[in-house]
Amino acid sequence: MVTETEEEAQRDITSEKVSSLNAQNVYLVVRDPIKRNRFPKETNVMGFTDFFCKELPRLRANWLAPP
Repeated sequence: MVTETEEEAQRDITSEKVSSLNAQNVYLVVRDPIKRNRFPKETNVMGFTDFFCKELPRLRANWLAPP
């Protein structure tokens, strides 16, 4: 896992990269302000809070569910 400062993310995370990741069905987890300010409508970009508080518990429940 790599975390970047907001300034680094401004330079590194471009709309083109997000589109490319989306085409490959890859999700990107970013700091909440970056999600909110730069990628509010992109469904393959998630803020840390949503990922760790909503998505990860949901996924974890599936991993631990009996077959």
